[in-house]
Amino acid sequence: MPSIEAVLQDISTMTDVKLESIKPGADITVTNVDFDGMKLELENSSGARRSRPFSEIEAIIRSLNSEKVAHVDTVLRGSGSSRNQPETILANLPYIEYTYIDRKKHLVLRDEPTHDLGTLKEVSLIEASRIIDEHRERKIALPSQIIVTSKLRETTMSLVAIGADLSALSQSVYSAKLQARLIWVVLKGTLDLPSEGSYSLVPVMPSVDAIFVGELLGTALFEEPGTFVITSKAI
Repeated sequence: MPSIEAVLQDISTMTDVKLESIKPGADITVTNVDFDGMKLELENSSGARRSRPFSEIEAIIRSLNSEKVAHVDTVLRGSGSSRNQPETILANLPYIEYTYIDRKKHLVLRDEPTHDLGTLKEVSLIEASRIIDEHRERKIALPSQIIVTSKLRETTMSLVAIGADLSALSQSVYSAKLQARLIWVVLKGTLDLPSEGSYSLVPVMPSVDAIFVGELLGTALFEEPGTFVITSKAI
């Protein structure tokens, strides 16, 4: 799992290199990685300049590290226009490829480099089929409750002790079936939530004030301010 620091260092090696966009005609050039100002300075194909905050890259990498697949428009919900720019930058890294799920572009994190720095690579047809199948399976069952904890083992074992059927969804997310209830136990830091605790998951569209906290198993999750309620949006 690449750290945000390692990713930014890799991006800095692509400075002044024209980066091809997945979206035709939207190529960009990273002109500077401003570590002090925590922003990327860019120039698009028409010569217009702008900057993007490090926080966008961090949010996408957090999502990729968690789920291996990320829909950038969903991750950067409410973060302004030209969201294809951070998508383009990351897709040009050698350990990130892209594919289409339900006709929407998704970035895919690979375990090893698969293409040269500063180039694009689309996921192979066979691999894309597997990723799409897994993505759709993950969207089927959502829990009614998400427990965020720094003590993952202790929390999951306490649920097993009272009769829960436990299964691992990833290294940081476990599913627990307790009678008719489905619960996800999530390691603190996997989602960008302010505190540990138990959150109710309500499968409705997020409110306009909701804050994106991460993506799990093909579902974008949002915290409703002032509550312990998470709303969801399929990707």
